[in-house]
Amino acid sequence: MLCSDDLVRGLGKQGRLTTITARGSWLIGEISTFLAKVGGLFLLLCAVLITYDVVARYLFHNPTTWVAEFSQLLLFGGVFLTLAYGLKEGSHVDVRILLNILPQAFQARLAVFSHFLVLIISGVLLRYGFVFLWKSYKLAERSDFLLFPMWSIKFVICLGIFVLTIQALVLFLRKTAEAFRFTRSEDRSWLQSFGVVAIFIAATAVYILLHAYGNSVIALILLLGVLLLSGIPIGLSLLAVSLQGLIGIMGVERALDIAPQIVVNTWNSFTIMALPLFIFVGHLMYRSGLSDELFEFCKAWIGHWRGGLAVATLAACAIFAAISGSSVANAATIGLVAIPALVSAGHTLRFAGGLVAGGGTMGVLIPPSTAFIILGILMDQSIGKLFIAGVCPGILLFILLSITAVLVVRRSSQVRPIPKASWSDRWRYTKRATPTLIMPLIILGGIYTGVFTPTEAAAIAAVYALALAVIFKRTKLRFLFQILGESTKTVAMTTLLLGAAMALSKIVVLLHVTDQMADFIVNSGWSPWAVMGGFQISLLVLGCFLDGSAMAVLTIPIFAPVIVAMGFDPIWFAVLFVINSEVGLLTPPVGMNLFVIQQIGKIELDDLVRGTLPFILALLVCLILVILFPWLATWMPGAMK
Repeated sequence: MLCSDDLVRGLGKQGRLTTITARGSWLIGEISTFLAKVGGLFLLLCAVLITYDVVARYLFHNPTTWVAEFSQLLLFGGVFLTLAYGLKEGSHVDVRILLNILPQAFQARLAVFSHFLVLIISGVLLRYGFVFLWKSYKLAERSDFLLFPMWSIKFVICLGIFVLTIQALVLFLRKTAEAFRFTRSEDRSWLQSFGVVAIFIAATAVYILLHAYGNSVIALILLLGVLLLSGIPIGLSLLAVSLQGLIGIMGVERALDIAPQIVVNTWNSFTIMALPLFIFVGHLMYRSGLSDELFEFCKAWIGHWRGGLAVATLAACAIFAAISGSSVANAATIGLVAIPALVSAGHTLRFAGGLVAGGGTMGVLIPPSTAFIILGILMDQSIGKLFIAGVCPGILLFILLSITAVLVVRRSSQVRPIPKASWSDRWRYTKRATPTLIMPLIILGGIYTGVFTPTEAAAIAAVYALALAVIFKRTKLRFLFQILGESTKTVAMTTLLLGAAMALSKIVVLLHVTDQMADFIVNSGWSPWAVMGGFQISLLVLGCFLDGSAMAVLTIPIFAPVIVAMGFDPIWFAVLFVINSEVGLLTPPVGMNLFVIQQIGKIELDDLVRGTLPFILALLVCLILVILFPWLATWMPGAMK
């Protein structure tokens, strides 16, 4: 028990710490938000410039020579300016399985320790980021074509990492202030604090012993596991493990010189620009309300059928999936308008929520898909071919989900058919939806015919979506800045994950992990199909605990080389991976679509989970069919120009 003087001193410390943290948190939060909006403007300018280049190439037969490089420079600055805002908003993906089952007091103390590690990792990145900047300045480094001084871009990168470090410091102080709330009179604080420290000391000791005896791979796996279970964002955990791995291979000086280059070079690609641009398109479509016309259009044509309203909801999800590339945005956008309409027609809230959650999964299978962009980068495959590979499986999934929905609806006697829309209403809704319906045709048609690349398609889609929002007065300037800020949260998460994943891939190659694993599996006598089946089961299990992007960066560097060594088509495997990640969107405890629909529809989680079960079954049937008939995923990419 605390004496009164101890308690007063403790509360006084807590009060001062809370006051300092609140002031610092507000200031750095404003700076982080401002920089994120600047980063968003950089990305939007990228879209405008790339669209201009496409127009100049085809209409004026005068392609530019500077847009690609200048856009990449803007991308450099834009993505790193978003990191602190992503940390502030909690958008960086972490693993909270262990944290969620621990007592609240223990969680608070573990959070202090984990945020301290985040601060240390950010500080290391900052330290050697400035070294990277200074070398660029001293060497007068310039870009290839524009001869632009690279130190200025690297200054922006360092600025983003600096604000990230300060943001990490503020969060560490905040978590420390929160931990002060748990006094000795409420729990065994000293014992729990000692337990947290003891766990990490023991893990460190084991890591040192393993590394000393030459078990570097096992040591790094242990380090990664401890960092992930501590609640540290996956991207920062991977960066820390990659840095430690490089140090073990090359020594401290060489590793700290190469590590920043690996992370920065991840984004030194025109292709990767498609990712943040499609993220922006999805957020813009979601916030501008342009998706409402899609639902009304589908409802007007098929809503009066028996089960037609459910199929219309799935059709709206499929069309929006061909625009946004995000399952969560898909479910949220269509759910806002579809769930009330389904409930008013007599459908149960359980069915309505399960239907929209299931239909939302098409967002990462039907192109354009942010998941396919990430996989294309990690697997070094054509993103355009991956996009097209998702078309047939996406149509198949829509058919399976529709059949499932109709079968469920026909078992209910409470569903009331909605009135059949008149032809004038149908054409009116069609006219209103036509500008939005054109977008998928532009994106997919241009990529399939080779008119433009996926990055150019993303830029054109972003400019087109913005034009629609302005023309139809769906957004104002202040809302545009808000949309930019929201989209950069996701950009920050994917930036960190991809940079960390590429660094981890470098370590995996240098340690010959993939070669050894591929040789072991190939020479083990196991059937290739048995290995493939094992991979699918492991992905289904991992999908219950990780979102698709996190699962990709943790598994693809290991799985992909083995798949290629065993003679399987990597594009086919990428489609299977995406379908597996779709199942994970509907399975607790980390089913993102479940949480989105739970908030939108105000549905109890256990009730919503039961509502998704028929649609999970449809997803599994789709997965099995694509496994049995690989041509579903490969014939269209093979026919591309």
